[in-house]
Amino acid sequence: MEKEYTSFRRRLQILRSRRMDISTPKQRNIVKKYNYYNLINAYKGPFLEDIRNYPSNFNPNQDCYILGTRPEYLEQLYQFDEKLRLILLKYILNIEEKIKDALVQSFYEHHSKNSSTNQRNSLHRESEYLRRNYYNLNDTEINTIVYKSGYRINKVGSRISQGPEHKFPPKFKKVQNSNIYDDSIAMIYKNIGQQRQRKKYIGDYLDKHTYIPMWVLVNILTFGSVSKLFQIQKSDVQYLIYKKLNLRGSKSTPTPDDLVDLANLIQILSLYRNICAHNERVYCTKVNIIIGDDFLGYLSKFPMSTQVNNLQRTRGTLTRNVYSNLKRLRESLYTLLFSVSVFLNNKELKKFKSDVNKEVRLLQSSLPSRSFNTVLREMGLDIDWMNLL
Repeated sequence: MEKEYTSFRRRLQILRSRRMDISTPKQRNIVKKYNYYNLINAYKGPFLEDIRNYPSNFNPNQDCYILGTRPEYLEQLYQFDEKLRLILLKYILNIEEKIKDALVQSFYEHHSKNSSTNQRNSLHRESEYLRRNYYNLNDTEINTIVYKSGYRINKVGSRISQGPEHKFPPKFKKVQNSNIYDDSIAMIYKNIGQQRQRKKYIGDYLDKHTYIPMWVLVNILTFGSVSKLFQIQKSDVQYLIYKKLNLRGSKSTPTPDDLVDLANLIQILSLYRNICAHNERVYCTKVNIIIGDDFLGYLSKFPMSTQVNNLQRTRGTLTRNVYSNLKRLRESLYTLLFSVSVFLNNKELKKFKSDVNKEVRLLQSSLPSRSFNTVLREMGLDIDWMNLL
């Protein structure tokens, strides 16, 4: 059914008919102040009644608000999400710079030692460092395996058949690095052309030197483009990047599986970076990019980790309810918080958790407990996350 424009008066009538309490000028002004979609449609979820609790005479195809719901509650959630985006974006932007710097350093550290003299002398030019021979263009085959214990990993290698210990048939994916390379190169040259017109220092550099070195190039690339560049680096370069990032809980020698998990973690950060930068709703955004449970102690950050590990050793089966809860937490904002945390030292991590928790507690003081608990659950923060992370 097509959505038609409705007047302000009609919007008030609709919301009241759905049990929202709008009885004061201040409450009416809140509805008027915001774009209806940005406030009501985007943030109504935690304030809606369960359809099983609808009054008998209520249309089951319409929203029904929990009794006592007011526009200011939705506004408080909207403003919380806005402040949360700013916190996350600040940390993600710093991480983006770390990754860009590590990528450039690692690329030159490896290829300067493993190239001919002529290649080394030209390696600062994009016409050289973007050549195909500097990148891994072989397909990467990845199996995502979920065990009955709830344990989950990414495994590099040929397709794995389902075994009795698996909860599902392993999900097999073939990453075509040659396609990623082709798309990345096209996007890079497009960005160079665009930024030459938009940013004077890029135009001046190209006019003076006729080339753009990688350490300048990464400044005009999106985080998404950089995440793709990481994916197609040769394994020795990826290894150096892993080491230079000095991640919390990192191994002295990463495995190929670890490098796949790092690529996925960078993709998660890139996804949320775009969400935050474009002012999209973030608190309940789900992530379906998988990090292996062994990577940087990821599984240990969940309250059921001991249970999962014990069952994995004995080939036992995690109960349906616990598995569903673990799956929900893995797909929630909590995984982003983990992804940020591994780049922080102890002092930075303490500040990061404090920044987020401060806004969570302010929201708690502003919302009815039922709706607040729904928000907390959607974020994956209905656990002892401050101590687990």
